[in-house]
Amino acid sequence: MVAPKTPSNTRVACRTRTIVRSLGAALLLGLMTVRLFGGGNRSTSPLELYDATIFEQHGRGNATTKTTTTTGGSPTPVAPSSHSVSSSFVVLKEDDLPPAPSFNQTDFEIEYFTSMPECTPLKPSDVSFTLVTQLSTDRLWIMKHQCERWPSPLPMAISIYLPPHAQPQMPTEIRTRLEDELACDLTRMHVTLFQASPRSTLDQYPVNTLRNLALQSIRTSHAAYIDSDFLISEGLQDDLLLATTHVVANDTKAALVMPAFDYVPDCQFQKQKQKQQQEIMACLQAEWDRIPKRHSDLVALLDRKERPRVNRGFQSVHGKNKYHGTTMYKTWIQNQSSIISIPCIKTPTYEPYLAVRVCRDLPKFPEIFKGWGYNKITWIKILLKKLGYRLWQVPRGFVMHLPHEPSVSRKSNADGHPPEFDAYLDWLGRLPTHPEALPHCVDWKQEHGPLQN
Repeated sequence: MVAPKTPSNTRVACRTRTIVRSLGAALLLGLMTVRLFGGGNRSTSPLELYDATIFEQHGRGNATTKTTTTTGGSPTPVAPSSHSVSSSFVVLKEDDLPPAPSFNQTDFEIEYFTSMPECTPLKPSDVSFTLVTQLSTDRLWIMKHQCERWPSPLPMAISIYLPPHAQPQMPTEIRTRLEDELACDLTRMHVTLFQASPRSTLDQYPVNTLRNLALQSIRTSHAAYIDSDFLISEGLQDDLLLATTHVVANDTKAALVMPAFDYVPDCQFQKQKQKQQQEIMACLQAEWDRIPKRHSDLVALLDRKERPRVNRGFQSVHGKNKYHGTTMYKTWIQNQSSIISIPCIKTPTYEPYLAVRVCRDLPKFPEIFKGWGYNKITWIKILLKKLGYRLWQVPRGFVMHLPHEPSVSRKSNADGHPPEFDAYLDWLGRLPTHPEALPHCVDWKQEHGPLQN
């Protein structure tokens, strides 16, 4: 029988584990950067370790190339700039990373992006955003539309999951598809390919690891995070920048909510729960021009009885949106000029899509959660309840959920959430609540009166 750890030893062990894993991942990101441009033809495998090449672009100027070598030591770091675009193509193998933490029922830890810059106030002119997402190869098609709606030279960071037995040529094929078929400008993108271990299973999709890898690669002050089944609105960068002079530059814990909506297409599927991706793709392609791009397009389809229509939020249950119901949709429809403070939380399961400051006090997504379900809610709870983040709602801009075939992870977990969730929530509940944490709306209304929504 192993003696239980003392609280102090537990904290030391967790911190050591966090530092080792963070440093290991950061080192591998540097050592395994794949050269994207120039250098002539090579006959080496796409998974070979190349010299690390970093492309840096300031503002809207021309890109300049800064090269570091992996021979005989670690790559030379390039000082970050709030407006710089770091573009690279990285291949990581899960088996080459330090092992993920192994938690028991009481041993958890909040990990942070400790390699990022310090969390200090900025000038409004120093604020810029990177669009961040993660996806599997079967959803790579959506990058064509994300790249159109988040136009060059605005930076993007994406993590792409490769199955355990991916062929060696797959990284090259993905790079070619992104650049040619999907018309994405790779000079403003940081792409991380994550090849799963042969021991992993498809239902254990490492969604939070992928999110962290993408966030870790950005060089702007802020990240706007979305999932691969959500499409952004046109002009989202401009809508996010509306907040810089008011809140974002000075407050490192200001999080911008991008209101989420659900697109219901005109075409109907024979079996909604067993819809096939090919059928869905044909449907979306046939009515792509009807999918809202801007605020006015969306409002015209909002709450209609006929199809196509747009619903507020996503995954409503019995007419109540427990995942996005806190978002102030009525205010968003009417207000198109300024950010709005969200003063309270309506449901404990609120999980909006956020734009946040990326610095060393930003917590990582808990990597113990894999597969479908509750992987983002836990991160939101850490931000709001334990760290006292403040929510501000973006005007005009939005993210739109598109229909898709249920993932393998969701099918395997359809009967309930993972067992780790209850243990994690129990641990999270025992941590002290931040004194500035947003209150529940029932409590807020008792003090301030009716809530405008």
